[in-house]
Amino acid sequence: MPGSIIKGRDGALWFTTRTGVGRITTDGRIRIWPIRRAKQLGSITQGRDGSFWIIDGPADVVHHFVPPNP
Repeated sequence: MPGSIIKGRDGALWFTTRTGVGRITTDGRIRIWPIRRAKQLGSITQGRDGSFWIIDGPADVVHHFVPPNP
């Protein structure tokens, strides 16, 4: 179940799960990447460089996620 969801610069929808970051492409493909040491991911925002910043409340951490090249 998604936590937070945003529209990325690439037109895809990016979202958080409990311990991962996911992407839904404009043609409906879904991919999820695990975030090491994540406990409960929440809000997500995209930086100017295309990377993402994700809040992990229980861990009291902000994770930085750089999507791999397609």
